[in-house]
Amino acid sequence: MTDAVNQGCAAIILQCSDGTALAPAVDEAEAAGVPVVTVNLDAYTVHSGLVMAVDYDAGRMAADEMAKQMGGKGNVVIIEGVAGLSRTDNLEQGFKDTIAKYPDIKVLDAQPANFQKETATTVMNSFMQNYPEINGVFAINDAMAEGAALAVDSAGKTGTMFIWGADGEKDALTMIENGQMAGTIYTNSWDEGSTAAKLALFLIDSEYSYTCLTKTPQMIMECVVVTKETVGSIPEADRW
Repeated sequence: MTDAVNQGCAAIILQCSDGTALAPAVDEAEAAGVPVVTVNLDAYTVHSGLVMAVDYDAGRMAADEMAKQMGGKGNVVIIEGVAGLSRTDNLEQGFKDTIAKYPDIKVLDAQPANFQKETATTVMNSFMQNYPEINGVFAINDAMAEGAALAVDSAGKTGTMFIWGADGEKDALTMIENGQMAGTIYTNSWDEGSTAAKLALFLIDSEYSYTCLTKTPQMIMECVVVTKETVGSIPEADRW
């Protein structure tokens, strides 16, 4: 970030791996007149803009759809990302708050897999060893949902669990078509990147100043609930 400012960049688009650690660098850039636009993972300081996928409501929608598929009853496990990242925490909270409205659905366990497919496979294998009946699996991102689906496949249990992710990446859409996953919450990442670029271009050389803000403005991207019945509506050109 410091190098980008020193090199004379007109704007910075940033996806934060650590929103707290990067906050001082974001402040430095904005103070130097370089607008910072974050994408999905926010910096925990006020800055020019955040372009993000739906988070809490994505978890809510996944929970409602899974509950519908399960007939409103059964056992669910959650595969978490990295605690402390706003998008992933909000996704999980949206799922938990909504699934709690179904009295006959029980959340058996929640374990982190750090967004990694291979780690999620290990976590899912552990879940299956510890719990004889699992009806639903919610993973905070698609990579972990894919890892869970691979574990279920290896155990010969494909089709016995409704596995959901959130992102809408290409491999997950293929797994939904193949019956290995039950669904995901799709966001068009091409549009998201384009939106971030358009916002940055708008801010460059404008009279807009982040100093008037008490909160970072957010642009929330549209999302789509994708199941086997609707996955065909996502054209190949929009699969990332």
